[in-house]
Amino acid sequence: MKLSVIIANYNYRDFVGVAIESALAVDWPDKEVIVVDDASTDDSRSIIEEFRGRISAYFRPKSNQLGTHIFGFEQSTGEIIIFLDSDDLLEPEVMREVATVWRPGVSKVQYRMNLINATGTQLGSAIPEFPTEDGPE
Repeated sequence: MKLSVIIANYNYRDFVGVAIESALAVDWPDKEVIVVDDASTDDSRSIIEEFRGRISAYFRPKSNQLGTHIFGFEQSTGEIIIFLDSDDLLEPEVMREVATVWRPGVSKVQYRMNLINATGTQLGSAIPEFPTEDGPE
């Protein structure tokens, strides 16, 4: 299974490089990282271009987050797609975890995301919040 990670960016110069590094660090043998910049007016482009040769980068006219993700999806060649915002990070084992539950008929896997601050320090909470006890609801 090939993994495509699509990163949408708009004016997140201080975050996009770390998001790209986290996508490149995903422990999976067959992956591609696609970064779509949505007409940023900050210095995002120079950060993204530092990864040339390891990612596919696209610099597009303003189309907002949905348009950016749709464009990235159209460029992707993976059977499994992870959409990432430029201020989010992936854990290296994310795809190995997804692969344990992936099977024919599955179209989406949702997992919790740990919240961090701008320095990458975990805040001790995650989204979505799940109940502490399993129950019928």
